[in-house]
Amino acid sequence: MSPEERERKRRWMVEYNRRREASAAKAAQPDLAALNAIYGTRFRYGQQVTVTGRRYTIIGAKWGAWLRVKNKDGKKFVCRPYDAYPGKILSGEKGWELRKNAPCIPRGEHVTLWLYESGKDGERAIIGKCRMVSYVRMLYMPSGQALELLIKDACVTEEHIRAYLPFYAWGVQDPVRLPAAVPLSAIGMTRPPQSWQYLTPEQAEILERRLA
Repeated sequence: MSPEERERKRRWMVEYNRRREASAAKAAQPDLAALNAIYGTRFRYGQQVTVTGRRYTIIGAKWGAWLRVKNKDGKKFVCRPYDAYPGKILSGEKGWELRKNAPCIPRGEHVTLWLYESGKDGERAIIGKCRMVSYVRMLYMPSGQALELLIKDACVTEEHIRAYLPFYAWGVQDPVRLPAAVPLSAIGMTRPPQSWQYLTPEQAEILERRLA
């Protein structure tokens, strides 16, 4: 094969792959749009997310309840939309966490948040921590730049914010990922909290040792 023929073949493959990717994105978008409408998220085709400590690429959604993702080897999985949120916090992409209530923060101090996510077969594990340094009680719909920043930093849609009101926006920063995920059973928990819960000093010490 001559150099010219190889170049033509290469260009043909590039164009073929581009069209195939565009077709897949177009086909996946309605399912992703439906999932985003239900969960108030902003997931998109081709977006990189972290789930169970690994990087995946979003390739679609299923039944309005599951994200379809694939790893770098092309193996496909499904995961819950909220399982991608701890990864967003640990990557620094998500700086506000929206919840219906908030822990008590002593003046001038912070709260350590330990983050967990669901793994294979629904197994829950703690994957890292961050600092919660403030919270804002949101009773009314923000507007203008404040709304734009909240949408961006909370990784949600305007519709989700409107539907979720009233809520607390937790300001989180300084994320640290654990070297290896720690099962909830390692700190004596049999199930995850409904939203959040306080840990005992002994439980926190176990997790801090895993960071050493």
